[in-house]
Amino acid sequence: MAGENHRHSERHEGFWKVYLVKDSEEIDLGFLFDLSDDGIMLWIHKEQKDLDKLFSIRIYLPADLGGGQLNLDLELVRKTGLGLSPYIEGGCHFVSLDGDQKILVDKLIEYFDRVKP
Repeated sequence: MAGENHRHSERHEGFWKVYLVKDSEEIDLGFLFDLSDDGIMLWIHKEQKDLDKLFSIRIYLPADLGGGQLNLDLELVRKTGLGLSPYIEGGCHFVSLDGDQKILVDKLIEYFDRVKP
């Protein structure tokens, strides 16, 4: 990983498309790089470098999990450049998770652990 581990819970690596949800519009944000019980690491397109500290994302779930979508409210706690890469690494905490969101996050973690090479 490009950044240090600043999380208190175990990271589960994955690579999944994420979208910024702003004013009911979906914007290509980048990729989920890893996920834990309390947060998420994103690779954010450099065009989105001025992202607000509090923001919402949408993840379209894999068919193995029944499809659908997972909307999450996040707080950006750190950003790190990735050299010449077109991405910025963004470490985020979940602002709040309701019961259904927690279930889907747990299922997505299990999915990533199951399909990783």
